[in-house]
Amino acid sequence: MLSELPYMLMRALEAHDDLDGLGYDLLVVDEYQDLNACDLRVLHLIADRGVMLMALGDDEQSIYSFRRAHPEGIRRFPHEYPAAADYPLTVSHRCGHAILAWACHVVEASADRQPGRISVRPAPTAPEGDAPPAQKPRSRVHEKTPAALGSTRRRSHSSAVSPSTTMRVRLGASASGRSVR
Repeated sequence: MLSELPYMLMRALEAHDDLDGLGYDLLVVDEYQDLNACDLRVLHLIADRGVMLMALGDDEQSIYSFRRAHPEGIRRFPHEYPAAADYPLTVSHRCGHAILAWACHVVEASADRQPGRISVRPAPTAPEGDAPPAQKPRSRVHEKTPAALGSTRRRSHSSAVSPSTTMRVRLGASASGRSVR
């Protein structure tokens, strides 16, 4: 039954134009690369009602093909939301030099990899080994670091991000053309 909910929501949104805005200004969608066609249609219908989308994900980490997820959804984001902007996350605070070197070796050999895509590099403070030791969480909420973000690409069309931020974010307007600043 749970797996049918996105389809039922899609059908309800298609059948009822009066479901306006759904009470939210912004919807943050993590792991966008793992959405299937139905999930993407639901988000488009919600965006058409004036809800801004912030799509976060990494097309090189799509693992839900058994759910018919395909990384093309995140790759098409700039075409489906033309007012969007994109910010790459290129520094990993999550993994050490060794694991990132191996991961980049595997990912960069993929025939599906987008040409010119910049690889992730470890933070200068990253350990040589596989992963950094557990650290106390940062106490300042305003800090925007990739340590808590997890994926190597962030996409959105919502609000501005500091140029020093290392996340990939799509900025712009909803599908209905409403712009956000």
